[in-house]
Amino acid sequence: MTLDELVKSCQGNRTKTELAAYLGLSRSTLVKILNGERKPGLKVMNAFIAAFPDKHGDIVSVILPRNESISTLARTDGMQPAEAKEVGA
Repeated sequence: MTLDELVKSCQGNRTKTELAAYLGLSRSTLVKILNGERKPGLKVMNAFIAAFPDKHGDIVSVILPRNESISTLARTDGMQPAEAKEVGA
């Protein structure tokens, strides 16, 4: 599954603006992620998991590549490793 496919499966009948609001993200953040201008970080992954817990496995496999750790993903959000443990707990 690709990031685009994941977003479409979560989006349903929602617009990108509605999906972003549902996730607690700005529309511009969601669009930048979809356009490849920004990597999704730990906060984005957790937002998707909180909103769509039934898609947990797909979300993690798409957003957390096998060669990255939670700490690396957290740095995408400007977080320090200790903060990542708190968010990812």
